Amino acid sequence: MIKLAILGQTPSKKNSPRILYRWKRGVRGKPFVAPSKISAAWATTAILQLKTQRPPGPPIDSEIILDAQIYRWGRRKADLSNLIQSIEDALQAAEIIKDDFLINGYGDSQRFLGCPKGEERAEIKIYRKGGEDEK
Repeated sequence: MIKLAILGQTPSKKNSPRILYRWKRGVRGKPFVAPSKISAAWATTAILQLKTQRPPGPPIDSEIILDAQIYRWGRRKADLSNLIQSIEDALQAAEIIKDDFLINGYGDSQRFLGCPKGEERAEIKIYRKGGEDEK
């Protein structure tokens, strides 16, 4: 089992996406969808935090079970699946897992609303499927 933590309020991946345009030689090109500024800023800090906690060796390339306990400040509702999607992408970008396709289950994942301000976090446990640490 691998234990990780990401400090800060985990944003929803699908929270207010932005439509941006590719520019080439001063001409507006094709539009593309980019994550919100809040989501992009969180991803940057989450990846840095995860890289410092990364276990030695190559990224995990076998099936895993992801167990995420997400503590959020306030009572604003957010879908657990959207919150977990943000965490999945950060784990892949930090090279802890090779591909988020390898996540085969979500264990006892849940979100907790009403956490005190300043204590927002995501506590993550990764279990290798079929391994001795499988949940």
